[in-house]
Amino acid sequence: MKLGQTLLLIALIAIFITSCSKQTTNSTNANRPANAVATPDPFADTRGVFAKNCQSCHGVDGKGGPVKLEDGTRLKVPSLREGHAVRHPDSDF
Repeated sequence: MKLGQTLLLIALIAIFITSCSKQTTNSTNANRPANAVATPDPFADTRGVFAKNCQSCHGVDGKGGPVKLEDGTRLKVPSLREGHAVRHPDSDF
């Protein structure tokens, strides 16, 4: 193989590899608009605290309702979505 053919072959391989990597990048971001900015979830830390300390009584959606404790006691748990709970500052929770 001559030097010119070798250089041409190397150039074609480099172009092929570059175009393949661009297609992969574009396909992973196909569903996201070009100007989209990733925003962090402001409640990420709080979700874990709620799941650990509140969810067993207030429920997954925070609506509350009747709850039976392990010792058999029945409670009517208030909703965290309405009523006086909405008027409390975050520091109370």
